[in-house]
Parts: sequence; C-alpha cells; structure tokens
Amino acid sequence: MRWRAAALLLLIGGLSACADPAATASPATPPADPQRIVSLNPCTDAILTELVAPDRIAAISAYSQDADASSMDLSRARRFASVGGTAEEVIALRPDLVVSGGGFSPATEAALNRMGIPVLTFGIASTIADSRQQITDMAAALGVPARGAALLGRIDAALAAARSDRQIPALVWMGDGLVPGRGTLVGDVMAQSGFRNASADYGLQSWDILPSEYVVAQPPQLVFMDRRGAAAGSREDGAKRRRMEALRASGAHVTIADFPHQLLYCGGPTLIPLAKRLAQARAAL
Repeated sequence: MRWRAAALLLLIGGLSACADPAATASPATPPADPQRIVSLNPCTDAILTELVAPDRIAAISAYSQDADASSMDLSRARRFASVGGTAEEVIALRPDLVVSGGGFSPATEAALNRMGIPVLTFGIASTIADSRQQITDMAAALGVPARGAALLGRIDAALAAARSDRQIPALVWMGDGLVPGRGTLVGDVMAQSGFRNASADYGLQSWDILPSEYVVAQPPQLVFMDRRGAAAGSREDGAKRRRMEALRASGAHVTIADFPHQLLYCGGPTLIPLAKRLAQARAAL
C-alpha cells in the first residue's frame, strides 16, 4: 500500500520528470466549447464528471475505475471509457481537450502537443481555496461556469455544516503509516471541522510515514484509519490490526474512527463526503 499511495500522490500532484525541451512542441490553445474531453488524472476525473454531460467525456483515467485509486463512486466511474494515459490511447480518441493533474509522462505530453491536442493541467490542491479555484478554472475552460458555481455551492454547504471551533487532537493514519500533515487539503478541512492535526506533534511535514511507536507513546484523542480498505489476511490488514491493538494496549483513551482512503487524495467533489465524515466522527465523540 505504501508504494501505491506514493505513486498516487506523484500522479495527482504532477511530480513527473521534466520533458526534453527539444522534443516538446508548443501547447495548443484550448477550444472555447470542447465536446470530446479526456481526463488523465483521478482528481480531474472527479471534477470533470460533475461539470459536463457524459456525452462530452471521451474517457477518464483508468485510476478512477480502480478501488485503490479512485476518488469517485466506482459504479459511476465504470460507466465511462477509460485510458491508461499513453499518447496512443489518447490520440485514438481524437479529443479536442485533455485535462490532467500533470502527472502523466513528459513523452505523452510532448506527443499530444505535436498532434495539436490542447492540454490543461491542474496541480495538487493543498487548501480548500486551491480546490475551489481549480473548479472555477475548469468550469470556465469547459464553458460551464454555472455548473461550476453549483458544485461550489454544494461543497460550501457541506463545509459549513461541518464547521466547528473545537480543537480535538486527531490524526489521519493510513496504509503503512501514511499521514497527511501540514500544508495538505485534508489538514485544512480538519482545521475547519473542529480538529487539530496532531501530525505536528510528531514533527511531520506534509505527507509522511509515522511509525506506530510514536503514536502509542503520545496518542491523540482521535485516530482516523481505513479499517475496511485492506483484504483480510493481507500485509496491510495485519499492519492495521497491530496498530489498533497497540493503541488499545497503551492504556490511553483513543477513539478509532473509520476514514475511507478514497477521501484522502483529491479535492473537488470529494470535499463533500470528507466534510461529512469528519463531522460525523466529531459528533460521535
């Protein structure tokens, strides 16, 4: 799970290697009203499918049809054609716009540029404000500002319903110890939903791996874990069970709350179930 989470963060954040400038053509200008759109990133998939009618979506990324990588409802994601992100797949679909988080290969980007296919990239959202701006920008590029505003209204309503001034020490502890720390979107939503991100207590910065012994020695009041995300008997399932047993054996009063890993990586419409999950956990304390 650790390698998979790291790979997904690279994909979403667009932290790919630099392209050879000599092989890169000038980017094409996006059309004012694109009708065949391809998305190559699970976060842009989630936003795109909320903004435009299905007949305008030529394909989404295969990641959104994988339970370990998707930020969408799987049944909904599987209604669309999907691509793995190679230039050949995308070009064969004859799109008039490609949207991505920027994490696809430089060779693919260069090939799309040479074919005159416009590409819009969106970086990783590290705050609620960043995520809101991405929705506004994508809606404008797709010619659907009203639908963008409607999505923002739903997100704002969910965030407002979850808002609290409490400062409950809490930690999101995923996979093989992956923790979202300072400067992450999950951390920003936690802060507005009545939680203090306890990752700072362990000296963590942004995304990091936190060993069990540190949490057992200084446990927060609440620990969010995806207890349902691993196959029974798997290595990840065993690691989660050992962490829960260690927390219970510490003698500290620690509440363990479910946190589906699909809420971890993307903003956009994912902020709605994220805010609801945090509010439910706070109310249950």
